[in-house]
Amino acid sequence: MYWFFVLARSVVWAVFQVVFSIEYRGRENIPREKGGYILASNHTSYLDPVVIAFPLRRWARFLAKGELEKNIWGKLLFSALGIVPIDRGSGDLSALDRCAQLTREGHVLGIFPEGTRYPQDHPGKPKSGMALIAKMTGADILPCAVRYERPIRFRSRIYVQYGPVIPAGQLGLEEESPRALRRCTKRVWGEILTMLGVEKNEG
Repeated sequence: MYWFFVLARSVVWAVFQVVFSIEYRGRENIPREKGGYILASNHTSYLDPVVIAFPLRRWARFLAKGELEKNIWGKLLFSALGIVPIDRGSGDLSALDRCAQLTREGHVLGIFPEGTRYPQDHPGKPKSGMALIAKMTGADILPCAVRYERPIRFRSRIYVQYGPVIPAGQLGLEEESPRALRRCTKRVWGEILTMLGVEKNEG
């Protein structure tokens, strides 16, 4: 379904350029070489996956809640865009395995560590799934922060910032323990919150 992605990207990008005013910062931090990595961002709007993926020039595969796939149109959309559904709150290991597989195959994997949408000035507590996939794959992580001018309306400004890539070797995942996963999550989430300009709340 790559052809569908290319077509959809072109159409949606044209629409977004008219409807919104999007400012991107840190584009130089986006990896240019081939190879899978994790794109981790805060999550405040349904627009997030589209907005943060535009500058990548690659097909980003996002992890999304499985409830969106329960009707025929949701199933078609998930299939066409390569979205990985996850059953939130149930320890969906099959979804994590699928994400790990995609990353190993060289795809960009988009993850929102909060797991659902939160107000941009009051982010939620991040989950450890991102760190677990990074450990399973040895993937680098590109932190990203997105902020919207509120209320969202015609020509609202959207700010997207990409931080420096955190190499897999600097994530501290060599240790086989939940503490290592928490430490990795805290490191990445701290970078995202700094770009957002809000106080750290990793817990």
